[in-house]
Amino acid sequence: MLVLVLVNVTAAFADTMHLPLEQRPDWVRRDGVVMAWSMEPLFFRVRRDGSPGYTPTPEQRAAYLREYTRKMISKLKELGVNLVMTHCYKGAGYETERESMAEAVEFSRRLREAGLRVAVYNYSGAFIWELLYKEHPQAKQWALLDAEGKPIPYFSGKTYRCFWNRNHPDAQEYYREIIRFAVEDIKADMLHFDNYDHGPGRDANSVQRFREYLSKTFSPEQLKQAGVTDINAVQPAMIGPPDNLLRMARLMDNLHFNYVINPLEMAESMAFNLDCLGAFVEFEWGQVHLGPGGKGNPLTEEAKRYARFFRARRDLFRQTDVVADVAVLRSFASQVFAPSQNNRLTAKVEDMLIANRAGSSTSRRHRLVCASN
Repeated sequence: MLVLVLVNVTAAFADTMHLPLEQRPDWVRRDGVVMAWSMEPLFFRVRRDGSPGYTPTPEQRAAYLREYTRKMISKLKELGVNLVMTHCYKGAGYETERESMAEAVEFSRRLREAGLRVAVYNYSGAFIWELLYKEHPQAKQWALLDAEGKPIPYFSGKTYRCFWNRNHPDAQEYYREIIRFAVEDIKADMLHFDNYDHGPGRDANSVQRFREYLSKTFSPEQLKQAGVTDINAVQPAMIGPPDNLLRMARLMDNLHFNYVINPLEMAESMAFNLDCLGAFVEFEWGQVHLGPGGKGNPLTEEAKRYARFFRARRDLFRQTDVVADVAVLRSFASQVFAPSQNNRLTAKVEDMLIANRAGSSTSRRHRLVCASN
């Protein structure tokens, strides 16, 4: 899931996690969003794709540069794309990424000249420690630690990356400069913060904050009833990432940039998403295709027609509300504590309801509530 924040640099920060609909940029509601993306810098792709280092081959460099040509920009516009997500910073250090960050500035300028909006990827989950630590040794203190006191590697098993503590004050100060660069230098319309997969760890900062939270939130009597006799001995729970309500974007009036890999998924996104067709095409290495990863799925003429329909008939999707006779309740307890098979069962129920048009004018008029406990 992509967690994205629409940038409105004239609006003050509020207590909410997202801007109310009436305060969001006019173009989002007016035009809707059809997104193309290639959001990984070249040096990272080299390491990701199997090299032990970060130096690209001439062939990789040439394929990478094809993404940033005016020819590619024109092709994306012809497909109906109006928002392009490129890279900003991947977590390897400012000096390591200076060249790719400058390339992002130039590419965003070309995109704006072509009338396209710009989104950027800002790492926010894991940093590339084997490069970052050389440039910024104190960043070692920002790593999340597991129950054994070891850094938590990136969830795909790529040990050259590890998760960091977003709550560490020094890390936050470092990260503000990245955001400043994205807003002021790249002039991005949208910032993408990825990989919200881990909560507090067993590192010193996480432990301290967790104990402070307990002290401020609960009385000594309440803590004692919970079995806490010495708050300085309490450790944060290590239960893994929750499967929580962040996925319910439409309920929170948020856009969901779900990958759409075929016309059916594009139709579902038009029906259930808010002002967004989804993440439409990837153009990494200069190859345009549906869906993420490598060659993805072929970009068919049918998929192109769906994208054109979404752009041409904005009147059907603009300022709409979901009206349903059927509701599926995902309780907090089931999302956070239930085993994964419960969530899969609920998803099957939802797919069955959609496939049978439950709640539509062609179905029986009734109300069904399914609680996934």
